[in-house]
Amino acid sequence: MNKHVFFRQLGCCMGVYIVAMCFNAVVTFSSILIPQMQLKTSKVVITTPLEISLVASMAALPMSFGTLLNCYLMERFGRKLSLLFSQIPMLGWLIIGFSENIYMVFVGRFLTGWSAGMSSILCSVYIAEIASIRYRAVLLALMNLSVNLGMVTSHILGLYITWNYVAMIIFGFAIFGIFVIAFWSPETPFWLILNDRYSKCVKTHSWLSGVTEEVSINMPEFVALEKKAERIKSIQKNCKYYAYCFTSPEFYKPLLISSMFFLIAQFSGLGAITFYSVTLFHDILGSNVRQETALLMIDSLRVFGL
Repeated sequence: MNKHVFFRQLGCCMGVYIVAMCFNAVVTFSSILIPQMQLKTSKVVITTPLEISLVASMAALPMSFGTLLNCYLMERFGRKLSLLFSQIPMLGWLIIGFSENIYMVFVGRFLTGWSAGMSSILCSVYIAEIASIRYRAVLLALMNLSVNLGMVTSHILGLYITWNYVAMIIFGFAIFGIFVIAFWSPETPFWLILNDRYSKCVKTHSWLSGVTEEVSINMPEFVALEKKAERIKSIQKNCKYYAYCFTSPEFYKPLLISSMFFLIAQFSGLGAITFYSVTLFHDILGSNVRQETALLMIDSLRVFGL
């Protein structure tokens, strides 16, 4: 029964894994896009440093906005519906694929960056709430693997086909992910019980756990879910409550630690390597070493360094 339950929960997360691949492809796409667009044979050619910088950074600009927007959407409309909504701006891949000028590329990059920002946090939230305690660590680790596979996939595709066809293929992945989520992935039990949909919550939880509804409601995990939802609903969310949250050590200490981690990662050059990897390897290694080989070696370190 345990294997049956694991693969059932894994199947629910498959669409989320595909979405995770796509949102990381947004970040790494510029590393193959910029070198190809600098060629005179490219459908759209970039020549100035400003254009190169905008192609790389245009996706990063709306990511923070997308993340903040989705914090509201996933609480108001649910995790599943918010995941589906987050993929609408993935139409930017199609705009990039059919781009006739640099401005269409900018618009496409902006939209895909918006989508990546919306889905990045939501993917982890969905998996954590769908997975049972026993399988949660494994299923979350698979999401990190999916994120890195998105990077590898975009780089490998960029070695053999032009950037506009790569964009169309990634758009195809996004559409496939939407269909998997829409027709296979259920809403999370925690959101259902938090929004007073008790009967639906019991059905979903029992199906995910591979037990009957009578057994499900007496499971320690479900009882803990009920208590947590009741505690959250009993809290009066006013200005005093939010002030307490922001000044609580349980909030600001993890925030400071994680913020320092991300600051160190960014100032160490992680962003530059991600956005300009092929260009950097070309400048550093010269023409004696294939830049694509070095790029795939770095990708392999990220994938197997989990």
